[in-house]
Amino acid sequence: MKLSNEIKNKIARLTFEPVQLLKYLKTLQTNKKHKTGTNGYYLNKFVAWLEHGGKLPFKVFKVGNKKLPFLTFSSLPVVNCPGALDCLVYCYSLKGWRYPAVFFGQLQNTILMQNNFNIIGSELQKILKTKKFKNTQKIDFRLYVDGDFKTTEDLENWMELLRSKPVVNAYGYSKSLNLFSELNEAGFKFPSNYVLNLSNGGKFDFL
Repeated sequence: MKLSNEIKNKIARLTFEPVQLLKYLKTLQTNKKHKTGTNGYYLNKFVAWLEHGGKLPFKVFKVGNKKLPFLTFSSLPVVNCPGALDCLVYCYSLKGWRYPAVFFGQLQNTILMQNNFNIIGSELQKILKTKKFKNTQKIDFRLYVDGDFKTTEDLENWMELLRSKPVVNAYGYSKSLNLFSELNEAGFKFPSNYVLNLSNGGKFDFL
């Protein structure tokens, strides 16, 4: 039995209320419709981590394929997209939610962004030390295939992490232009290894 879009949307809205989120996920576990099969497997895996901690249930970063050979990071769309406007009507990221591993992976990353950004930094360091990347002079990285910068703290955390990893060539699309503007006006120096692609159709196009 698949988790409906209605259920996934409710989970996404509860992401920033951890107590309520865990409570709701546990009610899903007791429902026979959701406790078995692929959805049940990923649901149980995620709830166990959320409740008890330990090894991350999903990879924080994804390694691309031959067609798109770069690292990527994603979080939940919509709830992490303060600048979203027109794109809410046709958000392609939501189509990925039909795969439970994709949805729960984005959910995990969103929670890490809120409470444990240091883990994201540690996971990036692990990736850079793997056989695939350890001898690579430049590593292309798309920051936010899904989701966006939610707060200035998120943006600053990422920029400082990228600054500390000059081997990483990062880029991304964003509609959170207000956050970039706020940091810029505050005198923040953005790292040279991040390139912002302005994404049209958002609330802050006027910036």
